[in-house]
Amino acid sequence: MINAKKFKTTRTAMNYTQKELAKGITTQGTISRMEKNAFEPSREILTALAARLSVDMNDLIVPGKRDQIMILLEKADTLYKNYHYQEVLDLLNTFTSDEFISANVEQHYTFLITASQVWMNHDFSEGIFGFNTMLQKDDFSIYTVLATMELGVVYVLQKNKKRAEYYVAQVPELLERLSADTKRSNPYWYAIIVENLARYYLRTNRIQKSKEYAEQLIHFLNEINSSYNLESAYLTLSSATSELEGNTQKMKRQLATSWALALNAGNSDVLKEATKYMKEFNISTFD
Repeated sequence: MINAKKFKTTRTAMNYTQKELAKGITTQGTISRMEKNAFEPSREILTALAARLSVDMNDLIVPGKRDQIMILLEKADTLYKNYHYQEVLDLLNTFTSDEFISANVEQHYTFLITASQVWMNHDFSEGIFGFNTMLQKDDFSIYTVLATMELGVVYVLQKNKKRAEYYVAQVPELLERLSADTKRSNPYWYAIIVENLARYYLRTNRIQKSKEYAEQLIHFLNEINSSYNLESAYLTLSSATSELEGNTQKMKRQLATSWALALNAGNSDVLKEATKYMKEFNISTFD
């Protein structure tokens, strides 16, 4: 956990106001809450703040059990991002129930376990049970939104349109409840939610909504200087643009951008799909 007293002392010694320290990294309100031990920032935010204060991040935290658990979850997140679902399960099997130091940690853990089982084994019944278990909790977090969106995806794959729509319809309102800090602290999870939402609207012929969410995701990722899932967002955007405006030069630029990003990221699924459409529209793939 953060050493609030040392954090505040360091800030004042460096002659930063809370607003000045937060600029471009987080919000003044977050700095205020950190100094009252009322908010635990992500590793990314804390690293950026420490760099601005010219100190080592480790100088601003109190090592303890929570840090060990969060490091474990971060490792599991990285494995999940790279589709190593069995390794996620193996790593998290070292958890015991008394290590759920907060409701957010429990939700994080439950999501990773459930989603890994679903996508490794295509065990949709496990997904429906696990994600619904998360939604029965009173605590709201980004994992609540993830579970809701993933239930929609599972029901799409089961070809149950009514239930898929029931869950997906809740996602836009849930996204509005997420703070800017939560989105910036969890860019990977936020990107998954918005991209799945854009793709769902494209699939269900609500093209304008699909375009809006794809553009929203691209703007968000550019704002935080991240390329994660950007290739998929551009692919969805190009499909929506094609439906709304025809096969314009703008659509072709979006498609070419998706292809180039997918090639750079090593995303074979998006690369394959983008290449197919580029050949259809006679756009060079430079290979």
